Amino acid sequence: MRDTSPRHDLAPELAILDALSGSQRSRFAPLSTLLKASGHDVRTAFDGPTAVHAALEHLPDVVLLDIGLPDLNGYEVAARLRRKPTLLNVVLVALTDYGQEADRQEALQAGFDHHLVKPTDFGRLERSLAGASARSLRHGNGPKVLIGAGAG
Repeated sequence: MRDTSPRHDLAPELAILDALSGSQRSRFAPLSTLLKASGHDVRTAFDGPTAVHAALEHLPDVVLLDIGLPDLNGYEVAARLRRKPTLLNVVLVALTDYGQEADRQEALQAGFDHHLVKPTDFGRLERSLAGASARSLRHGNGPKVLIGAGAG
């Protein structure tokens, strides 16, 4: 069972891991812009290994992660993050094209807290982030964001 107590020693962070290239990345620019406008500190990475490294370096409160990341898929990234003691309290949100019940179950088994199917409306995403945002505001910080999106 994961420790769900708030972290008091670190500035909260929400991370956005983005594995798209060129014009595909531009599809996720509005999400990044909306999150920044909502007070989140947004970080990006471009593949699974970079996502793991960025999460370890920035210690986010929330990671938005696509299942279709190159080099390490989102399930593998989630499993690796869950094994890191410094990331026990991170909220992992799968933001993916994979929407079958079996996909949702696999995401939860890999360690995701939420499974959102693209396209998802921003209000639903914000509700998934509410806990981390509230914790950040209690500590006087805007949450930091790490987004990881695959080629789907």
